[in-house]
Amino acid sequence: MISVFLSDPFSDPADPLIILSLMAIPLLTAFVVGTVGRGKTTLFLYRKSPHGVRRFVKARLLQVLLVSVPVAATVMAASTMLVPHVTVPSILINVALASLRTVAFGVFLFGLALLIPIFAEGSRERAFGAIINAQIALFSTIGLEIGFSRLGLNVKRMFPGLETIAGLWLDHLVQTVIVSLAGIVLLYLGKRKLDRIE
Repeated sequence: MISVFLSDPFSDPADPLIILSLMAIPLLTAFVVGTVGRGKTTLFLYRKSPHGVRRFVKARLLQVLLVSVPVAATVMAASTMLVPHVTVPSILINVALASLRTVAFGVFLFGLALLIPIFAEGSRERAFGAIINAQIALFSTIGLEIGFSRLGLNVKRMFPGLETIAGLWLDHLVQTVIVSLAGIVLLYLGKRKLDRIE
């Protein structure tokens, strides 16, 4: 919706990727991941079954893959098609990078939800926890964008002979790798915390 109603249409194939990655992908993923559960009793049911916590983590990550990734890929493809004179490889690269970013944020946000679990029966408390996690994801994305440009870590600056669009795509990929690594650390710490909750 953000990209469709912009007054200034996209002029470059990387524009939809940048705009949707800053806001739409973290928000979409945050609301799909949500919070850990509806209460400690649900968690204890998982803990009592063999490998229950591991299965719970795998199931929630699979949920992100099955729900968030197709939506993000479809929105990215539709948004990129609005760019004048766009090529099929540009559409495919944008869809692939948006899908990777969605998976990375899925791991990041689920690890965050495990690390700071909100055990509440009410939907308002769970929604509040999801909004807090979404804000953390938004600010970390904006921080990466600003940090990369301020510190001169853009691929285009490091390799001046590179095309601008290729530099933007590589910057996006590097930032996705950073989010993924942070997500893996959060997921590991969150699972350990979930195993120790009494």
